[in-house]
Amino acid sequence: MALRALHFSFVVAPALAVAQQQPFPTYADNGTWSVLQCLNGTGVWCQTGTYSYDGTDSMCGEAWSVYSWPTFGFPGVAYIRNEGQRTLMRRTSDCLDKEYVIYDFSMEVGDSVYAPMTMDILDPDTTLFILQAVDTVEILGVERRRFSLLFDPCNGDFANTPMEWIEGIGSTMHPFFPVDCLCDFCDQSFTLLCYDSAGVQLYLDPVLNTCDTLMTAIDEQGTGPTDGLQFIYDAAAGVLRVTAPDRAAGMGSELSLALITADGRIVVQHSLVASALGGACMDVSSVAPGAYAVVLSDGRKRIAGNRVVIE
Repeated sequence: MALRALHFSFVVAPALAVAQQQPFPTYADNGTWSVLQCLNGTGVWCQTGTYSYDGTDSMCGEAWSVYSWPTFGFPGVAYIRNEGQRTLMRRTSDCLDKEYVIYDFSMEVGDSVYAPMTMDILDPDTTLFILQAVDTVEILGVERRRFSLLFDPCNGDFANTPMEWIEGIGSTMHPFFPVDCLCDFCDQSFTLLCYDSAGVQLYLDPVLNTCDTLMTAIDEQGTGPTDGLQFIYDAAAGVLRVTAPDRAAGMGSELSLALITADGRIVVQHSLVASALGGACMDVSSVAPGAYAVVLSDGRKRIAGNRVVIE
């Protein structure tokens, strides 16, 4: 598949009061989620999946948004609706079947909930989520509540895997079933790349900064404390060196330096503090030759980046 550079132009949505947002979009929002999904096995395979509702259905006295997904090569169906600050799901149209909570934005810090484990009815039923913190973030001009949780991906009686819920968008992993296939010999990973509602972009991944995985370059940021920041590949030493102006030391935050493939996979990641940024280097001696994106971030947003060729 030929690679292509991406050029972005964004429509900034008007600021919304947090209280006016639905906890999770419905069919009426005309939303589309783009999710990077990677399968690790003998090598790594990644692609961008696009998810949206198929329509609506009235059942059990309520209006439901209908969502379809492939499972074992055959389509499956789920029915999703909002009830106050919660989002509920049914796997069938039988009103006697169980109703699952997939999001609950009425939770307080320390609360827990058992949310569905997977879309596949043959897999484990639910898993434990514990709310660690709640704050408000501005995403492309819209203020949204962010719930930071820990969950137990393999039902091992302890929750230690981080996850974020963004009100009005869903999980930053996979908006419908982010825990799908993380255990039992199935090694998948999901990352929400972007979310569009009625043609307006309301979310963009702060690190990968793309809506698909055909990423060959990231323009270097040229303003602020990272003005003059450079990434230099030293082929003889097998390292990627960072040079930075002195004022970058005043950033005062923990940083992450990542080398990312064209399909969005992080192959090397290095943690550092801003005060040591100017002398940082990352070992890339075991990285396969090719073109990569190198991204510097603070864990929430991309600070700088560029393209590098490993030989």
